[in-house]
Amino acid sequence: LVGSAHDAGDRKLAEGGDWRELILLNGDAEVAAQMSRNRKRCPITAALLDSIPAACDIAVRGIGESTFSALHGGAHLLPHCGSTNARLTAHLPLEVPEGTCSIRVGDEVREYREGE
Repeated sequence: LVGSAHDAGDRKLAEGGDWRELILLNGDAEVAAQMSRNRKRCPITAALLDSIPAACDIAVRGIGESTFSALHGGAHLLPHCGSTNARLTAHLPLEVPEGTCSIRVGDEVREYREGE
C-alpha cells in the first residue's frame, strides 16, 4: 500500500480507494527486500530498467524510483506535485477501467482510453 515508511506523505493523497505500488528500482535500504521480490515477479521489466543508466542512477541516489502503481476503482488522487522538475513521471495505464478514467495536469484534463 502506498504510504509505507519510505513515502509516508503519499498516504494523504489517495481518497476513496486503495493506491498500491510495486517498487522495481529504489535506493532505500528499507524497501530492498520488497524490491528484490518484485523484480523476480517482473524480470523483463527489471532487465529493461537495468539497461537505462539514468533510471538506475536516480534510484541509487535516492532522488527517484521506478514502480508499477495501481489505483483501485473509486480511488482519486488529490492534486500534488513532485519534489523536483529534474525527473519525468510517466503514467502509462496497463488496464483502463470502464467509464471515466482521467488525469489532470495543471488545468488540462485528459481521459485514458484503452489501446491509446
